[in-house]
Amino acid sequence: MAGSSPTVIDSDFKLAVSLLVLGPLILYVPWLFGGFFVALGILLLVQTLRIRFVFDDDSLEVQSIDLLAGGSLERTGENFAVGGDNRWAYSTFVNWEFFPSYDLPILVYFKEVQTPEDKWQVGPGKWANGEAALAKGAVAGQVHFFPCIANAEQLKKEFEARGCAKL
Repeated sequence: MAGSSPTVIDSDFKLAVSLLVLGPLILYVPWLFGGFFVALGILLLVQTLRIRFVFDDDSLEVQSIDLLAGGSLERTGENFAVGGDNRWAYSTFVNWEFFPSYDLPILVYFKEVQTPEDKWQVGPGKWANGEAALAKGAVAGQVHFFPCIANAEQLKKEFEARGCAKL
């Protein structure tokens, strides 16, 4: 695959649209609950329009499209939680998965060892790298979750084609 063009995963609006449809329906029950789903649906709709997952020769990178300036792909800058680029070499992946399942992908998860080890306990890392998880066969690393706002079939195909480790 060396020298090949990067693969940009297609957007998938199913999650955002589901929440946008579910929200108004729930508004008839408790309005606050429905309002939450509408707001989350709008957020995911905007992110689905903006965010792209790009697989190049050696890394997965999260890039964004400036919707107001013509739509070209741009780097997203530093990771908001642990710093560093939103770019991870395939060789550093220790696991990936879809939650709750590949057939109903709401979240995409991956764990990598490229992020400095002192950041691995940030967020869900304290549980994913805890003694209990490691005793069950987990591999220590930095945990990442993102809503499945991209085509799950293409993501899975690229994770597998690029040799991203999976437990």
